[in-house]
Amino acid sequence: MAGAEIIYGVQKRVREYEASGMVQILVDTKVTKLLTDDNGRVFGVEAQKNEQGETLTMTAPNVVLATGGFAADRSNGSYLSHYRPELLRMPATAGDFSTGDGIGLAEALGAGTVDMDKVQIHPTGWVDPSDPDNRSKILAAELMRGVGGILINSDGKRFCNELGTRAYVTDRMLSHDANYLSLIHI
Repeated sequence: MAGAEIIYGVQKRVREYEASGMVQILVDTKVTKLLTDDNGRVFGVEAQKNEQGETLTMTAPNVVLATGGFAADRSNGSYLSHYRPELLRMPATAGDFSTGDGIGLAEALGAGTVDMDKVQIHPTGWVDPSDPDNRSKILAAELMRGVGGILINSDGKRFCNELGTRAYVTDRMLSHDANYLSLIHI
């Protein structure tokens, strides 16, 4: 099953929960603080509603923190600069929202992290011809290769089996092209 199909199925089910009143979806809202009781248990969040600028406080018996990654934050002191500085110059398909803010909120409460150096490199992304040097790319999913898309090098030659795993295709890209090698300083 392709990633888009999984996302579509999850979205459909979440919308059903939303329609039933079991879930409220807040867009353009950023969690700014995790609320804890005297024992350190998280019982809610404070959030900033971007458009209106209002602060929201939400509480619940259980709080799940699912925040995503940090590949879009290329600033000094970012998680990317700390754990994988060699990737700072490489384009990313992570959206602008992928800044590690949630990880920082959890760490501020003493949460531990593991495998922060395990940053996935996606081998294919759309390049905007009018802005080819932009560090943000739109993901070109495996489906593009699965339906017949081929990968060629600057000499116009195929250099891998396009149906291979992300890790395999990425490794083949990095191993044959000096441009990629200079980006990550292998």
